[in-house]
Amino acid sequence: MKITHVFMIGALLVLTGCTATSSNSQKQEERILLKTSTYVTDEMKNNAINPSLIICGIAYTPEVLNEYATDIALVTIKSLDKADMDFFAFVPGTYGNFVVEDTIVGNMENGKEYQYVKPGGYVTEKEFEKNDDPEAIAKRNRLRENSKEKINTEQYYNVQLDGDIEIEAGKTYLAYFTYHEDKDIYEIIGLGNGLREVEEDVSNGNIIKIKDNETGSFESLEEHIENSIKPYQNI
Repeated sequence: MKITHVFMIGALLVLTGCTATSSNSQKQEERILLKTSTYVTDEMKNNAINPSLIICGIAYTPEVLNEYATDIALVTIKSLDKADMDFFAFVPGTYGNFVVEDTIVGNMENGKEYQYVKPGGYVTEKEFEKNDDPEAIAKRNRLRENSKEKINTEQYYNVQLDGDIEIEAGKTYLAYFTYHEDKDIYEIIGLGNGLREVEEDVSNGNIIKIKDNETGSFESLEEHIENSIKPYQNI
């Protein structure tokens, strides 16, 4: 079952070159009604099994992130539509739509909606097991038959990569993407370094900040662009 919320979002940022500024009048004039939805219910969250975190062998430094990123943008997540084991064989992939607030690198259009896929998510027990080794699946099925145990179609697993964060509908993030042209989908890359929540510090001259997911603190978006994007990108 989908839970639908209504959020008011505005033209969050105006990026001029590599400088992030805020325009209050523009935000008031361009506010739009964004209806968001998620397939993840409270019951699913409360009852999900959390297996051991899957370790990713890539260290997502700024250099690595920019090497793999085809697009970098400030985006608002409109929906979490579903998750399955089809895109990433070893971990679920969560699919949904996002709206571009401001493009920093790449060719995405501001205000346009695109589809994303992100590693990690909530999947049923049956879905989680479907890519296992055939011998392991057969053995598990025999054990279930002998014990009269059945796959619980209502049991969900919450599977995440170590160092990643769970994505939330209605939130705005600085996101790094790899575009897959064959599937026309943007993969969110970089774990917690490639998806960073955005907030606007209205008490300090409307400075735009992004969250450091390791420390929980916020840093200036402008400084991040100057130090972690601009040295590796032609912007």
